[in-house]
Amino acid sequence: MKNRFLFLMISIMYNGMVYGQYQLGLKTGVHSGSLGILTDPTATSVLPYNWDATIVGASLFLENNIMYIPDMGLTSLGDSDLALAPVDETTREEGVSYIEFKEAGNKFFAVSSNQVFGPSFVLKLPNFNLGFFSGSRVIAGSTNIPTSLNVKEIRENELNESVSFEPMSISAAAYHEIGVNFSKSIDWNAGELTFGGNLKYLIPYQAYSFSLHESLDAVYETLDTTTNLRSFSLAPSSATFSYTTNENGTGTQSIGSGFGADLGVSYAVYNGENLNFRLGASLTDIGSITANKGVVSQSINLVDSITIDESDFQGAEDLDEVYSIFERTLEQEITNSTTETDNFSIGLATTFNLFGTASIAKNLYASVQYSQPLALFGKESLTRGSMLAVTPHYESKWLGLYVPISFYEFSHLRVGTAIKLGPLTVGTEDLMSILGKSELTGTDFYVALKIFPFGKNKGGKSSIDCYEF
Repeated sequence: MKNRFLFLMISIMYNGMVYGQYQLGLKTGVHSGSLGILTDPTATSVLPYNWDATIVGASLFLENNIMYIPDMGLTSLGDSDLALAPVDETTREEGVSYIEFKEAGNKFFAVSSNQVFGPSFVLKLPNFNLGFFSGSRVIAGSTNIPTSLNVKEIRENELNESVSFEPMSISAAAYHEIGVNFSKSIDWNAGELTFGGNLKYLIPYQAYSFSLHESLDAVYETLDTTTNLRSFSLAPSSATFSYTTNENGTGTQSIGSGFGADLGVSYAVYNGENLNFRLGASLTDIGSITANKGVVSQSINLVDSITIDESDFQGAEDLDEVYSIFERTLEQEITNSTTETDNFSIGLATTFNLFGTASIAKNLYASVQYSQPLALFGKESLTRGSMLAVTPHYESKWLGLYVPISFYEFSHLRVGTAIKLGPLTVGTEDLMSILGKSELTGTDFYVALKIFPFGKNKGGKSSIDCYEF
């Protein structure tokens, strides 16, 4: 049973490690345009030319504090065999890189995201700005996995006599989004005040959600030391488990629909045509997805305690049969407390963002961003981790260099880099995960191909001539 339980915990972690997260090299600065509006709906206001378009882009992000590979980077990942670290240290082999598990600390998290951008564009008009964007996302994870699900302890020890699981949730979804952007600037107090927003229609293809609403307490009592026979009691609790089964088996059919919105406001001060400083805030991914096709959604409400004792194990000849009886009995008891529905909803990964940019010298800036997830739609919501980042960067129309320094989930300090060469930007927020020899707990990578006016800029603040580098 311990091995089955371990498999479940590792599966939960891997499901969480499946939305490039913040892509600071793509969405920071005056040239972010059609990508910047995804985090800051007012980003078009500081664009130094009249239009900007993203042809295609992609990002990968995953991070966790459950497991790691010591002294490893992605570039050296294939240099040796990979295996789970054995419980018995004496059985370790030379030439094998082992996946280690972290000690319990604060709550565990495992968050990830894959994302495809484009096509998208923004257009500056005389009195307002318009934009269109599209893309696909696969988001999964949890930031509140309780420390009682400590894989390291579960592997090394028998389950304790008393086990308590705190409330937790984990959600995942794959969906396509199509949206429109609008922003409007007004002169205010020697600067420019801009309000903006995005509206988006969501087409989901897969969705998954599990929530434990109340603490779950289990108590074991050894009845027979020769066969390890135990009684088991489970205190009253409640949980919801929902997922979709795509009918054609390929994950390409819509299983429902959804709507989302982003809101933003920013204030910018210019020195002539050049940006002096800018401050802003946004609330992104307000909305939800509803699945109503191929849905399996079960709510478990244990009003009374479940008890399994020696009377249930009578006739068992060995430990395997004891476990089989235990699983059948527990499954039947839970089934009797379960109700089913034919639809369920998952909230989007709503995030509150604060951001600012200050000019240091010509084409040289320092930007700061703080992002904090908000569970506006309750526990059944997609999530991302919190982040505080400072990004010094040089950017002109044809060349950009970004060095994001970010503090993820208040536990992971990461340094990255991104390079913009004309229409192409390539970057990462965790350079050591790719090149270094460190604790490999995740990685981050993004790339985008954009087009913009290649001729001399016409109008707009923060203008940069085409020959400037």
